[in-house]
Amino acid sequence: MPWGALAVRERLGRGATARFVPLAAAAGELVIDKLPQTPSRTSPPGLAGRLGSSAGAGWLIAGAPGAAAASAAAGLSAFVGERTRAAIGRRTGLPDPLIAVVEDLLAIGVALAATRQAADAG
Repeated sequence: MPWGALAVRERLGRGATARFVPLAAAAGELVIDKLPQTPSRTSPPGLAGRLGSSAGAGWLIAGAPGAAAASAAAGLSAFVGERTRAAIGRRTGLPDPLIAVVEDLLAIGVALAATRQAADAG
């Protein structure tokens, strides 16, 4: 998600490839996340990818402090998001894919807001 937001904000360059590749990867993530065979976001491989990707994007925005903050936020949100999504499903009876779409929209909004602030400051 962070790389897609950076592409939208043209923080990765203005060429078609600089925009298409991260946006296609973000779209793929949105689809793959909904598949029943996709492992938990807190499983070691998924969590490692999340932390590494977020750290790289954070580094691009704000150097080492940005990498640390983005990685910490990704780790925290992985665990909190998973538990919150399950709790909402249990309490409301809403289907998980619907909750997942709302969660994705929230994540997209946060990523766009974070990269907008960075773009405005830089």
